[in-house]
Amino acid sequence: MNYQIVDLKSELCDAVATLRAARIDALGKVDYDGYRSSPDYWNFLKLLRAFESADPTQLGDPNEAKAFWLNLYNAATVHAVVQHGYPNDALARRTFYGRPLLHIGGEVYSLNQIEHGVLRGNRRVPGSVRKPFGIVDRRKVLALQLDPRIHFALNCGARSCPAIRHYIGSDLDSLLDQATSAFIEQEVQFVDGTLEVSQIFQWYRADFVDVKKFIEQFHQQEHVQEACREPGVQLRYRPYDWKSNAGY
Repeated sequence: MNYQIVDLKSELCDAVATLRAARIDALGKVDYDGYRSSPDYWNFLKLLRAFESADPTQLGDPNEAKAFWLNLYNAATVHAVVQHGYPNDALARRTFYGRPLLHIGGEVYSLNQIEHGVLRGNRRVPGSVRKPFGIVDRRKVLALQLDPRIHFALNCGARSCPAIRHYIGSDLDSLLDQATSAFIEQEVQFVDGTLEVSQIFQWYRADFVDVKKFIEQFHQQEHVQEACREPGVQLRYRPYDWKSNAGY
């Protein structure tokens, strides 16, 4: 059976909302073991099979496409951890995020290809010399214009990741602003004359163009905003906690 992706995208959004409500607590801890016996998780797997024959180029509107791929990435990460376990070191993470995982519209995607190929506009994974989609790769047509707020909407399964949320295309700008502000409020602090920030700002510095201006735009505390305007204030990157966000 051929499915229309415009019909499936709302089902995906609902599935992410359901998965989040069922097994993710207020602190962002995820009950991966509980998903294995959850009807909601098995219903999500059925939905994934429907995407095999759905054409993602039919999404059309950029915000609808962006919301779809954000929801898919977050749900697929949960799926990958349930199926393969969480990676415990840098080499295992490279395999985990680079592993072919999803069949969509006759093509196969890894988590890296969704994040860096589609959502980051076909930009290189940090530390890589190649773009996710090569010159003749048919998936390259799906690459979206970069929106740096996506970095605060993607959850890769680590404790330092932004919270898992679900996204609706018709309200995407507001939802991304909320997600970005929430993460920056939590993770950015002005301490002893230095702005302490997440390593996300280091890895993807070019995506933000001007990190301090970006933080100023989304941080609500006036003293942090003032620090961002001071040319002499330096950034200190807080080490990323790569341990699993499973219940701990």
